[in-house]
Amino acid sequence: FTIGYGGSVSPTRSSAEMSLACLFMIVGVFGYGLTIANMTSVLANLDVVSMRFRSEQDRIARWMSYRTLPKALRDKIDVFFIYLYRRQRGVLTRHILAPLPPALRHEVACLDLGLIAQVPFFNRALRGEAFMQAAAQAFVPRIYPPGSDVVY
Repeated sequence: FTIGYGGSVSPTRSSAEMSLACLFMIVGVFGYGLTIANMTSVLANLDVVSMRFRSEQDRIARWMSYRTLPKALRDKIDVFFIYLYRRQRGVLTRHILAPLPPALRHEVACLDLGLIAQVPFFNRALRGEAFMQAAAQAFVPRIYPPGSDVVY
């Protein structure tokens, strides 16, 4: 009894040896199957963020179809979500910051003080540091795709 190796080996008549060989072959088949399944799972999960984005895009497309939006408006909405995905790598800042304690949110907000200080109204010479930090915490990040008209 062989598995393809050593064709010149004489077959055994011992049922214990044959049972042990069958057991090893069955264990080997299951081990090979588990290895292939695990590798497939690992490769499929490498791109989870992209899969989640495609799922969201499908959901948005179904909603737009249900609402019978004009093609031009659908295209604008698609462009916005694609831009948002590329800009934030599929992670929305508000979902990350929301569960953080206030002290940590304050530290993260203060990282943007240099950007805020570039606006003439928020000049550090005219405004105190406490005002700048309060303004940094009050701001809500928003992303607009290129070519958008922003009116507030």
